[in-house]
Amino acid sequence: IGAERVLHLATPPYDDGVTEDEMIALYKSRFAELYP
Repeated sequence: IGAERVLHLATPPYDDGVTEDEMIALYKSRFAELYP
């Protein structure tokens, strides 16, 4: 398998210092907007 581009993998919610519960709430709200 070839790769044309490789990017750094990060976990922005954790990197920003949010808690596990806050991260779950954030992702739930994002998915709710995408899939109403």
